[in-house]
Amino acid sequence: MLPTYCLLCRSARVFSPIIDGQYLTFQLVGVQHNNAVMTDIQTGSWWFQETGEAVMGSMKGKTLAEIFSEQMSLNSWLEKYPESLIFQPDPVNEKKYDIGFANSGINYRGEEFSGKGWKPLSKVIGITVGKESKAYLYTDVKKEKVIIDKLGNTDMLIIVEKDSASFHVFNRLVLKAGINLILEPDSTGTFLYDMETNSKWNWNGKCLEGELEGHKLDVIQSYQEYWDSWKIFHPQTKQYIK
Repeated sequence: MLPTYCLLCRSARVFSPIIDGQYLTFQLVGVQHNNAVMTDIQTGSWWFQETGEAVMGSMKGKTLAEIFSEQMSLNSWLEKYPESLIFQPDPVNEKKYDIGFANSGINYRGEEFSGKGWKPLSKVIGITVGKESKAYLYTDVKKEKVIIDKLGNTDMLIIVEKDSASFHVFNRLVLKAGINLILEPDSTGTFLYDMETNSKWNWNGKCLEGELEGHKLDVIQSYQEYWDSWKIFHPQTKQYIK
């Protein structure tokens, strides 16, 4: 597994490092389009972190297989997966990390974080279904808590947890029941209830109690990053406008 993160555009991706049966090891080599460029030690090819695509070298044109991932706070993760192991910093290099930098109000591009609206450093949730992509301002998602939308033929539910940092995108269709659901968090933000049957759901999209007990919503891959990065790599993206 190859977990990656770009400090310049906030994009997080998880890839398989195996191409054509060969296990590749990667390191940072540079930046293009405000996105980290990786190189594999075995062939010296260059890869975009955003897409996992090789853009230079003998691997040019090949793309790393992406592994599904979600972005959430550590507290939210541990509530869902309490037996998790947590990767720790290398103690030899720990002092090199500037722990307080993320809260300084300045990002790693030396720019102040943007305010409201579709600005280059506005945080968005980006979603791709089939050949269509769409971006949602994170400020809108946090404000609305639940967004119902459709991308291509897929009815989607975008929902943010009470910590305002953890979010999920579900396919609203419960295939076996043949209905599209609207989920709302309870007053404590601990569980979700659907408006159609009042069944009880967890934040993994699994129904725990009620008429739909045992059903599970499909999770849709989504990302949180800066608007300028998302639109560079998804030039045909749509925008969610309230």
